[in-house]
Amino acid sequence: MIARVIHEDTGPYLQKTRYCDIAHPAIYELADRLRAAHGENDRELAVATFYFVRDRVKWEPGVWRQKASRTLRLGVGSCTNSANLMVAVLRAAGVPAGFGIMSVRGQVYLGPLVPPRLQRHISRTSKHIHAYVLLGGSWLRCDPCYDREIAAATNHLSPLSAAVEWDGTRDAMLDIDPDHILATTGPTADIDPVMRKRRRLKILFGRPLAHQFTRFLREAGPELRNPSELDPEFVNWLKGVKYFHQLYYRALPTPGSPARHEWVSTRVLRGSRR
Repeated sequence: MIARVIHEDTGPYLQKTRYCDIAHPAIYELADRLRAAHGENDRELAVATFYFVRDRVKWEPGVWRQKASRTLRLGVGSCTNSANLMVAVLRAAGVPAGFGIMSVRGQVYLGPLVPPRLQRHISRTSKHIHAYVLLGGSWLRCDPCYDREIAAATNHLSPLSAAVEWDGTRDAMLDIDPDHILATTGPTADIDPVMRKRRRLKILFGRPLAHQFTRFLREAGPELRNPSELDPEFVNWLKGVKYFHQLYYRALPTPGSPARHEWVSTRVLRGSRR
C-alpha cells in the first residue's frame, strides 16, 4: 500500500525536536555524507538511509528515551530509536520525514520469539513506531526495526523477525498480524510526547533481562530448532553469563501459575545478599 498524496505544509516534517535532534553535528555529518553520495536523488538517499539505520543500529527492546544522536553513537536501539534516527537524518538532508504510531497487543505482536515466562510480564498494549518518508509527492511507510544480524539469527523461529527490504517506491513494513494491531496513526511530525513517557516495567530487572535475552537470541538463535527451545536454552545460557538473573528468571511465574512478583523480588534478592 502507498500512503495518500500529501498537499499540506511539510515544514513540521523538516523540523528538529528534543529527541529528533537533527542539528547535532553527528547527524548533520551523516546526512551530508549521504547527500554527497546520492546527489539530488531523494529516493536513493532515503533508501541508503534506511539500510544504514537498519543494519547499523542493533535492535534491542526496552530502549526508549533516547535522542537520535545517541542512537547513532551507541549503535543500539528499539524500533522507536531506529525510526527516530532515520527521520532525523532525512530531515537533516532536507527530505520531509515523519512517524507512524501503531498501538499493538504488546504480549503477542512479537510472535513466538518471546517465551511465555516473559510474555505475561509485557504490557497488554504497546507502541510500535516506524518511519514515513515523503517521496514523489506521496508518504511511504518503512520500518528499519530489525537489523540483519538479529533477523538472520531468528527468522527461522518467527517470520515477523525477517529484515525488511525497501526500494523507496512502496511501503515496506514488518509482517505484524493485523489482529494484533489496535490502531494506527501517521504521518505525525513529532513523537516527543510518546518518547517522554517512562516505560512501566512490570517486573524487577525487566530492562537487564531484555538486554540479556537479545544477546542470547543473537548468539544462540541460529542453533535453536523451534520456539519451544527458547525458554530452557535461555535459562542454560543465563547460567554462564548472569547467574543471578537466571535465578530471578526461573522464579518468574509461568502462564497458569499465580502472580508472585513480591515473592520473587524478596526471595531472590535475599539470596543475592548472602
